[in-house]
Amino acid sequence: MEDDQILQLLATRIREKRLELGLTQEELANRLDKSKADISNLENAKMANPTIRSISAVARALGLELWELLKPENDDIHDYPEALEDLLSAFREKNIKIREEEIKVLEKVRIKGKIPEVKEVYLLFWLLQRGLSKTEIERIYDI
Repeated sequence: MEDDQILQLLATRIREKRLELGLTQEELANRLDKSKADISNLENAKMANPTIRSISAVARALGLELWELLKPENDDIHDYPEALEDLLSAFREKNIKIREEEIKVLEKVRIKGKIPEVKEVYLLFWLLQRGLSKTEIERIYDI
């Protein structure tokens, strides 16, 4: 994994956890005695070379261990069908959020008893279970 990818993964994890906790950037900044701009830069992967100490402090402020922010994406051991993994990868690239329970539903998709071989089948089922608007579908369609 390249440095830019690591920073982007770290930024995404920090933002997701902050939002999950219902914190604003300002509230997280206050917990860390930092500025809102510092948090924004960190969440947008614009902070050059954050230190382990600063990342560790962010992790603690979010109620996480340092390793939870830094572990590789593929450290979660899943044996998804290839087409589903392709869709999940495309979602990560576009920062499209998919809930764990939605993934579990998609894992069960079968067409005439067979696992789908193209990501578009999973995409269709995901769109149907989400009930997305036409605008949302158009945003995602080029996956």
